[in-house]
Amino acid sequence: PVCIEFYTSGRCPRRGPHGQACMYRHVLKDDPNKVDQNAPTGTAAAKVADRVKPRIPADWVSKSSRRHPLVDTKVDGDKLASIAERVAERISSMQAQREVRRKAENAAEEAVAAAKIEQAQAALDAADAAEAEAQAEVRLCFF
Repeated sequence: PVCIEFYTSGRCPRRGPHGQACMYRHVLKDDPNKVDQNAPTGTAAAKVADRVKPRIPADWVSKSSRRHPLVDTKVDGDKLASIAERVAERISSMQAQREVRRKAENAAEEAVAAAKIEQAQAALDAADAAEAEAQAEVRLCFF
């Protein structure tokens, strides 16, 4: 959020809890002479940062960056084509693996269904046999 008092008048009398600076952003309106009152210009940390920054050369590289250099981002057409081919091959192999896995799952489901059908058929056959025996006993009793 923007500090409205600073935005309109260029000054901000507000202070946050424990006497710290205003907690809102100090955005300049139109006047280039307005200054952010809460900018850390006179602090010791700002002075140290100002002294240290000019000493670091623009082409400075850390030791870890020298040990682990960045990969060259320039890729020629042949490398790009080979990368695209490898990606296409990988995608097609993944699709083939998915298809094989799907077929195996379907075969397993069919095998389970066939086993359930066989069990149900065996149960029906056993029930039919028991019913036939019961009918035979009933006939014996009446004759």
